[in-house]
Amino acid sequence: MVDLNKPISDKQLAVLMALTDLEYHSSKELRPLCEDTPVRDVIKGLRTTHGLLIHGRGYWRLDARHINGDLKADLIARAEAKVKHCNNSAALAVREAKRVPKAIENKKLRYKELKDLRNKTH
Repeated sequence: MVDLNKPISDKQLAVLMALTDLEYHSSKELRPLCEDTPVRDVIKGLRTTHGLLIHGRGYWRLDARHINGDLKADLIARAEAKVKHCNNSAALAVREAKRVPKAIENKKLRYKELKDLRNKTH
């Protein structure tokens, strides 16, 4: 059950309506509904803003608990979506944190390279 008090874009609504058949839909199939916005971004908006549990990557399916009329099941699916989002966010943060030392080293090397080039041309 979508919270109609939260704004939903025309693209999000179109994708949501397509997913209400509870079948898997490819990104290619959903792309025309999203116009110039990547399908993944529209799906991400439905997941994060509206707390919808939409399964898949490239093939997308709305969790049936959102439309079966059972409020408790809907709330559980929303809670699972939030947990999944937080897990993904935490994993991304850990991966990005591991990149920091290498990024700093690359930055130092590029500055040194630039400095050396400037010194050679003067």
